[in-house]
Amino acid sequence: MNTLEMDYRFEPRDPSRRIKGLIIVVTLHAIIGYALVSGMTRKGLDFIEKPDAQG
Repeated sequence: MNTLEMDYRFEPRDPSRRIKGLIIVVTLHAIIGYALVSGMTRKGLDFIEKPDAQG
């Protein structure tokens, strides 16, 4: 088999898929960053109560 021949079965991937993934990742990071800065995470942790010391 000659390795210098062009493989005509090659199909390039859709670049819009990578852009969509990048947009999703950036959006999630922005939401998490906003939650951390605005103090929403502290309010969320206040809902979790410590278990009572029974015994």
